[in-house]
Amino acid sequence: MKTALTLFLTLALLWQCQKQEAHTGPDLKQIIDSGARVIDVRSLPEYQSGHYPGALHIPYDEVDFRLAELPSRENPLVLYCASGFRSAKAAIVLRKHGYQVIDAGGLQNMPR
Repeated sequence: MKTALTLFLTLALLWQCQKQEAHTGPDLKQIIDSGARVIDVRSLPEYQSGHYPGALHIPYDEVDFRLAELPSRENPLVLYCASGFRSAKAAIVLRKHGYQVIDAGGLQNMPR
């Protein structure tokens, strides 16, 4: 039963991720240049191995507990991880708290 529930929740999350609009490098650059805050939701070792310039590090499983560290809700947040799975999970949490969120997916999707 627990395995079936886990599978269902994973598939529901993947379906939710596919519904979100994808943003490309040039599009994201304009959004970031307009005042969006970039959040890296990967683990600390991943962040330390290299991250997007100026990105705030908040691991995806800590987002709900570290809302006070985020900027105001006036500007959007751009989230990324390694593949897009963790950023999608964090995006769901942040949207529930009223943030405008752009899920960039993986670090490779961030503008250069």
